[in-house]
Amino acid sequence: MELDLSHEAAYVFKSANPVLGFAVDEPEAVWVPYEPGTANRFLMFDLNTNSFAVVLRCEPGSGIDRHYHMGAVAGYCLQGSWKYKEHDWVARPRSFVYERAGEAHPLTLMLSACSNIAGNITRSMDWT
Repeated sequence: MELDLSHEAAYVFKSANPVLGFAVDEPEAVWVPYEPGTANRFLMFDLNTNSFAVVLRCEPGSGIDRHYHMGAVAGYCLQGSWKYKEHDWVARPRSFVYERAGEAHPLTLMLSACSNIAGNITRSMDWT
């Protein structure tokens, strides 16, 4: 199945302009497939600071391969639970997570329930 995002052009251009204030309604932001069992719902792109706000959805048994953050990440667990293998904490609903720039890790889904994570990511991510 091919993903058609042509109807989302107005949303992308609106969200890429950090000078204007705006609100994103749920139906405006589409789920974009990511790694198997995961999808991103991008809420905002700030081209001046190379940052974005996103909701990550992870299905049971999924996760994200090892990646490297060039900038800081602030995240909030909305649903489910997840962790990084390198740390002993587990993020659960209403958990706030801060990752410093330079962190490298895979994201692991902990339970059989779907997880939703909201985050603000600065700069770019590389996969190691």
